Parts: sequence; C-alpha cells; structure tokens
Amino acid sequence: MLETLANPDNTGLIVGGLTSVIVLTIAAVFVMSFLRSQRKDRYSQMLINKTEGAQERAMTVILDAEARAVKDAGRDQKRPFDLVNWYSMKRDLKRAGLPRFPPLIFLFALVLATAAAFFVVAAPIYPMWAQIVALFPPMFYLTRVSMLGMRIESRRMKMTYQLILFVETVQRSVSVGTSPDEGVTEAIRETENPLRESLAAIKDLIDLGYDFVDAINLASDKINLAEFDIFAASLTAQSKTGGTVGDVLREVVDITRARMDLQKKIATMTGEGRFNAMLLGSLPIGLTMYLRSVEPEYFNTLWQAGSTGAIIFFMTLAFAVFGAFLAMRLARVTL
Repeated sequence: MLETLANPDNTGLIVGGLTSVIVLTIAAVFVMSFLRSQRKDRYSQMLINKTEGAQERAMTVILDAEARAVKDAGRDQKRPFDLVNWYSMKRDLKRAGLPRFPPLIFLFALVLATAAAFFVVAAPIYPMWAQIVALFPPMFYLTRVSMLGMRIESRRMKMTYQLILFVETVQRSVSVGTSPDEGVTEAIRETENPLRESLAAIKDLIDLGYDFVDAINLASDKINLAEFDIFAASLTAQSKTGGTVGDVLREVVDITRARMDLQKKIATMTGEGRFNAMLLGSLPIGLTMYLRSVEPEYFNTLWQAGSTGAIIFFMTLAFAVFGAFLAMRLARVTL
C-alpha cells in the first residue's frame, strides 16, 4: 500500500483527483449561491410586482368609487337646447326614477298628439298626419316639462323625507357613542330607495378609508338636494371649527323639517290655483269631445262655415291652453 502511494505516477493522480474534487466543490458552491441569489431576486421582483399591482387595483377601486359618487352630477345646470338635449333628458329621467331612455319622452308625446288629433281636433279640412305633426310640439312640452317635472318633484319630496330619517339615524348613533363613520354607514344601510341608491357611493368611499365629511361633500352634487347641502355644509363647518356632531345634526334635522313644512304649506296655498288652471285647460277640451259625441251635426257647422269656423275653433283651443299655462305659472312658487 505504501509502495503504491510512494509511486510518483500514483501520487500525481491522487493530487489531481483531490484538486478536481476541490475545484468542483468550489464551483458547485458558487453555482448554488448564484442560483439562490437569482431565486431571491426573482421572489423580490414578484413581491414588488404584486405590491404595485395591489396599489394599482386599490387606486382603481378608489377612482371608480369617486366616479360613482359624482356620476350624473351637475345640479340643474342648463345645457344648450336643454329642452331637447339628449343628456339633459337622461338626467331628468334618472331623477324621476324612470328608465334613462329619452326616446320614451318622444314616444309618449307622439301618443298624446295622436290621441288629441283623433279625439279633440279631428278637423276634416286637414289631413290627420298634419294635425299630429302640429300637435306634437305642445304635447312634447307637456310631457317634458309638466309631467316629468311633477314626477321629479314628487320624488324629491320623498327623498327629503328620507333624508330627515337618515340624519336622525346618524344623530342617534353619534349620541350613544358610535363614531360618525359607523353611524353614517349604518344609516345608509337602513335608508330606503330612492335616497339609498344615491347614498351608496358615500358608503363605498367610507369603506375605502375616506373621511365621512369628504365622502358626503363628494356626493352632494349627485344627490342634488338643498337640504343635503345644508347637512354637508354643517358637517364641514363642525369638522373645521369643532363642536358636538350630535348637536349639529339635531339642528340640521330642525332646519330640514322646517323647510319641508314650508313646502307643504306652499303646496296647500297654491293648490286652488293649480286646480283652476287644470279646470281652465280641460273644460274646453272636454266640452269639445262631449259635443262631438252627442251632437256631431251641431259641431260640424264650424267646418261648414269655411275659414271662419276653423279660426274660431283653433283660437278657442289656443286661448284655453294659454290660459291654463299662465295660471299654472302664476300658481308656481319655488323655495
């Protein structure tokens, strides 16, 4: 054994083998260290990408919530050709709680114009399509302004009453020690439609970490209620100057109730004027339809008198409609 090791040839082989093992071991260590560092860098990059992706998703959620909060806002600002403006009609249909499909207004006006042409005017000296075309503009105005306006006003009064209940709920929650954020969230959850769908954006912003005062101010344009503006302004003033939130909300409830009572009194006082306007406009039309059905020959005398009869007939309808419109405008009082 010793003679074998003492052999110079064998000694060189052993030294070469040991050297190779050491070199391979060092190379393996370097390769493993390099692979470990690469894996660490890859994990670090993945973590950075996930963090950036989470931040982008969070920012997207926040921006979406802000967009929902201010969507369809703009108060009652007038647009060019507001009466027939497509976006204005979509805005008013939404405020009336109807499908946001402006052709519905044109279709309903066309139905009214057709009914009026067949059952009210029915002038044999003019083609029926011409009478429908002539009656369409006033019927469109009646649908767009009067009928849709009454629907919006009715919905606004309902939202005002729901707003009083909403503020009272927040005030009670704050008075027993609940934080304003939790009080607003709980009150939104208990509120019914149509106000609830407008307040949903506030809840989303609060859930994302917004201060409840900032969330309320951001959504005030969308809700479009003077009483809600008072609510938002009172909370903003309280947050900057200090004071008890419960006392501020109690005063907001008192102001809102006083405004609502005043609106009801105005509606009661002007009710007679609105009734007279409706009677003034509907009586000539109703009398015309009655004469057409009971004494058609008596009524047809107008058309046999030439242009004079037609002038008398159309002037009567025009003055009746104008008188009703004037009486409605005089009886209209806005707060």
